[in-house]
Amino acid sequence: PPTGNYIRDTRCQASVDDIFAVSNRAPADLAYIAGAITKNGHECIIRDYPAEKLSLKDMLADISKYGADYLVINTTMFSYEEDLEICSVCKKAIPGLTIVAKGAIFYSKAKEVLEKYPSLDIAVTNEEEHAFDDLSSGKELKMIENISYWAEGRVISNPIHIYKDLRLPEPRIDLIHHALYKSPDNNKMQATIVVGRGCPGGCIYCVAPIVGGRIARYRDIEKIIAEIKQYTSLGIYDFYFSADTFTWNSDWVYAFCKAIRGLNFKISWLCTARADRFSEELLLAMKSAGCRGVSMGVESGNENMQRHIGKNLKKQQVEAAVRLCKKHKIITLLHFMIGFPWDDKSSVLETIRFAKTLNGNIIEFYIVTPMPGTLLYDLIKNDSKLHLPDSIENLNQNTVTTNTYRLTKEDIYVLRKKALRILYLNPFFYLKSLRYIHSLPQLFHCSAFILRKLYLIVFKRKQ
Repeated sequence: PPTGNYIRDTRCQASVDDIFAVSNRAPADLAYIAGAITKNGHECIIRDYPAEKLSLKDMLADISKYGADYLVINTTMFSYEEDLEICSVCKKAIPGLTIVAKGAIFYSKAKEVLEKYPSLDIAVTNEEEHAFDDLSSGKELKMIENISYWAEGRVISNPIHIYKDLRLPEPRIDLIHHALYKSPDNNKMQATIVVGRGCPGGCIYCVAPIVGGRIARYRDIEKIIAEIKQYTSLGIYDFYFSADTFTWNSDWVYAFCKAIRGLNFKISWLCTARADRFSEELLLAMKSAGCRGVSMGVESGNENMQRHIGKNLKKQQVEAAVRLCKKHKIITLLHFMIGFPWDDKSSVLETIRFAKTLNGNIIEFYIVTPMPGTLLYDLIKNDSKLHLPDSIENLNQNTVTTNTYRLTKEDIYVLRKKALRILYLNPFFYLKSLRYIHSLPQLFHCSAFILRKLYLIVFKRKQ
């Protein structure tokens, strides 16, 4: 919807303008959903209004122009209130329109949100592609798993069912405006392909196990290869392979990389990885298949904090993983978090020092945000010493949500700014990345990306 510019897949809630490590990402989840809907004989339109810089007026014009019967709203934890305010406007403008919403907020708070926004007809609460397949096939609402909806003046919540196998419809990639989504370092069109979902990890702050399940599930490799070929037919050879835990099942990764190497063309791709699910042999297999970058969640440089938050990484594991990436010229995107309840100035400074020592190519410091449905959210909600806001609307991981036991909200904000300035205002930070630059245009695009992020995140004053 024409509200904030966010990464809006169900797991990732990042604000594009407020986080260093992200850029606009194609709405692949909507393409899979459109695939399910069109399979049942319906027509679909996908519009990314924030990325296209379009307004609510434009959206209402589109609904009228295409004679839409259904409007699907893709929302985030941070924008759902603003997003869903649109429902009543749309209902007044187009009587008879049925509005369905998807997003992580519905996995834990569907009933509360529906009751607050009665103009919203249906909320999808899990396994979105299956739910939309059933909705578009004409099945009775009471027979459809993984939805909540209005019926007879009250909200009905149907049973949740997470499927053992990860099977996705053939995506309608022809409905995506691909020119909007480019890799920031080379300005080439970049597509997102979902290859896996689910995380067995015990991190108390993360929504991945809530929205994807606690078992790492991977798609059939032949289906993914067919999808890659679809994209390359459109001239797209850069990919982000989306999985909550890409490297969790190394046997699957080896088989996937072997299949990519069997193609008669080359592709370039990024993925996520856990530092403790990493080896040189695995990295070499990934690189030989076109992997050029790995994104790793480190979160904290304090090992006591690692145990508190359930991440349980050792510093040596992170150092070894980053060292391997540097050895083989794989770009590293490292993610840290500031403001866990047990954080104090000492633990945050330890994290900053550790990040500086690792010397990754892109390093992000997020501010801890308690997401509904997570253990962290419940902990803060039930502790009178910590502050949980009435709403997380219009917040993001650049905005301080709560204090810690030893830090005020202002302390956290200042420490995050300090962390970014220590790293990104140091000329030597950029020199190490020159070995990854292969042309003057690439140098230009990388510089433009960094300068824009510096302005928005480091220099722009707090609102």
